[in-house]
Amino acid sequence: MQELGQLHEYRDQFAAKGVQVIAISVDPPEIIARTSKRMRWTMAHYSDGDLSLISPLGLRHKGGDPFTGGDIARPARLLVDREGRILWSNVAENYRVRPKPKTILEEIEPLLTSTR
Repeated sequence: MQELGQLHEYRDQFAAKGVQVIAISVDPPEIIARTSKRMRWTMAHYSDGDLSLISPLGLRHKGGDPFTGGDIARPARLLVDREGRILWSNVAENYRVRPKPKTILEEIEPLLTSTR
């Protein structure tokens, strides 16, 4: 949650670079809607409860939910172009280790410049 809040705080800086931040999780739509409303997030947040996008991207963490033992998504950040090509990615093996939004902006800046 904290990471999504930080990404939301940086939404204007991402938008200035032509980047749209989108969150995808296994949470059901009603949980996402309630959380987004409570946190006042305006970024898109989609439910992928059947892991139909998460699995092909190699982000499925089998048994990773500490409460239910169900499958969840590995924390990841991807920069995808309009054609669906992944230009940059950061996939965390440890959900506690994630890059800060400022670091993401610095890492992707050269990629954004080269694709314009």
